[in-house]
Amino acid sequence: MHVTFDARKFRGDSLGTQAEIPIADYIDVGVFGAPEKGNALGKLLAVRKVHVTQRTMSADFVVPERPLKAGIDPFNKLIDRTPEDNVRTVEVTP
Repeated sequence: MHVTFDARKFRGDSLGTQAEIPIADYIDVGVFGAPEKGNALGKLLAVRKVHVTQRTMSADFVVPERPLKAGIDPFNKLIDRTPEDNVRTVEVTP
């Protein structure tokens, strides 16, 4: 499975003004399958840290089941003003 994602990093000052800064961080990227009780994301099929150095990146995964969702920082470990956009439904391309 090929996962493409966008990532940006901002630094805020004491007044709340944000400025985009270069990104060079290891961030979790995960792939999820069928729904599981007690797990809103679904069954974890694969997760690994990806060294994110550009705004648009991609990662390849081999998973044992059909993936339904995938995303960056799926467990919301990083500070994020809009964490609901981190995981999306998988689009199957022919």
